[in-house]
Amino acid sequence: MPDRSPACGARSPRAVRPVTQRARGGLGPPRSDALPSDYHEVHSLLTRPDEPITFAKTLSLLWKLGVPVLPLRDVGMFHGAVWKIRNRFVIVLKQTTNLESRWLYDLLHEWGHLACGHLSEDSALLEGEPIAPGMNDIEEIEANEWAEDTLFDGDSTEIEQACTQACHGKLQRLKAVLPGVARRYNVNPASLANHMAFRLESEGKDWWGTAYNLQQTSINPFEIAREVLLRNVDLHRINNLDRDLLIRALTAE
Repeated sequence: MPDRSPACGARSPRAVRPVTQRARGGLGPPRSDALPSDYHEVHSLLTRPDEPITFAKTLSLLWKLGVPVLPLRDVGMFHGAVWKIRNRFVIVLKQTTNLESRWLYDLLHEWGHLACGHLSEDSALLEGEPIAPGMNDIEEIEANEWAEDTLFDGDSTEIEQACTQACHGKLQRLKAVLPGVARRYNVNPASLANHMAFRLESEGKDWWGTAYNLQQTSINPFEIAREVLLRNVDLHRINNLDRDLLIRALTAE
């Protein structure tokens, strides 16, 4: 179950404050009502023909929309979070894996909380357990559904059926046919592999090893998110204490 607390409460990472208060003027005025909430609209903004959704494109769009994203890698306390501070949304990602598809899902999940209206003014929602399909809390279910619909443009059931038809119901053939199905529907193949692994797990079948072999491992999502943040935050305008806290948060292993 997510933990709710005031935006400036004791459990809010202090590193969030300099990001929100010192973000460059290029972010524009903080208008949380300008953030798209329709999954089809967001999917359209993040895709082009033969160019499916990626973590980097989603991250870039959120910053353009005035939503800072702070990446963390330290273990414990929470697994991700969203804030609404003075009418500005802030997303915090915490992942120990370098798999792009996992960072992408977590980012869309947090966006889902915002799109579904789960935050009131000056409040925070902290993920108390790892983000994944199968979470039981109603708000987590809604955020997961929004993330899934955004990834697959609401066609996840049709895409699942396409995978089953392409492999003729033979699980050992799914790895070979999945990339072709992903191209046909213009969806992220690694995200589709994870999605199918979760679906198969619900049927008592372990396909995670194969899904891992279909992942994108040549990029580092944490480094991408950190570089984007540092391009958008003027460190010289942050006091020494906050700057040190932010840098430490961005370098913690």
